[in-house]
Amino acid sequence: MVQAGDVVFVWFANGPSRDGGLRAKVRASAAAGVARNAPWPDADRYSHTFPMEVVRDLGTCLPDRFPGNRASEVFGVENIWLNWGFWHIEEEAVVESLERCFLIP
Repeated sequence: MVQAGDVVFVWFANGPSRDGGLRAKVRASAAAGVARNAPWPDADRYSHTFPMEVVRDLGTCLPDRFPGNRASEVFGVENIWLNWGFWHIEEEAVVESLERCFLIP
């Protein structure tokens, strides 16, 4: 469950256009709570929401590939992490590779 202060990396799904990937880094400003009156048309698909502050939006997605539906080639992100809610990433090398994308040059 997302807690206040947690960092969340935002990943856009590839979909038919194949232009998805790592897009943004946000910080939860409060713990996740049960979704009530969600402002999107398919709100019934989501059980929880949380308020957030955008730390940095890259403006475009950084693509990655998942050969064999496993870990991604560029960031080492496991495919299942992107398909099943929010995952706490414990692998330090993965977190570091994601964090590097948000360093301001």
